[in-house]
Amino acid sequence: FKVEPDYWGGLYYWSSLQHFQQAIEKAGTLDQKKIRDIMAKERFDTALGPFWYDKNRYFVNHPGEIGQWQKGVFEVIDPGKKRTSPPLYPKPAWPKKKK
Repeated sequence: FKVEPDYWGGLYYWSSLQHFQQAIEKAGTLDQKKIRDIMAKERFDTALGPFWYDKNRYFVNHPGEIGQWQKGVFEVIDPGKKRTSPPLYPKPAWPKKKK
């Protein structure tokens, strides 16, 4: 496609695979119910840090950040240490389509 892959998603994809691998290893089987049960009650260490599911089966881990595309780069605009750029507000207009 001649387009660079999104760099911001890779860590989430990798962490999801680590989570799944660890659940399979802890279950000691590929039985889906046993894997699900392990995922529901255990904590997992991943590249994003530890995460788990709460009693309502909601995914708990790193809260994530709010981002915004700026000049073709996905920037973190949340306040705090992880901010890579201040938010652009109001949002700039989308570029006009070339005819």
